[in-house]
Amino acid sequence: MRNTRPISWLKGARRDFEGFPQGAQIEMARALTILAEGRMPEIAKPLTGLGSGVMELALRHRGDAFRVVYAL
Repeated sequence: MRNTRPISWLKGARRDFEGFPQGAQIEMARALTILAEGRMPEIAKPLTGLGSGVMELALRHRGDAFRVVYAL
């Protein structure tokens, strides 16, 4: 059984995420799940200056870049 933390969204963040192309949403959701399980996905890096536990997910998808910030 996986020990996955629940993921909560800030107001407009979920709506913005749903505006990503479907392929980008799938990859980001996969990376968010990996983070929620306490592991580190390839597209994540620590976001400096905001304290520990804040990660940036950066994904290049079909010539565009999409970013998500995850705070534990």
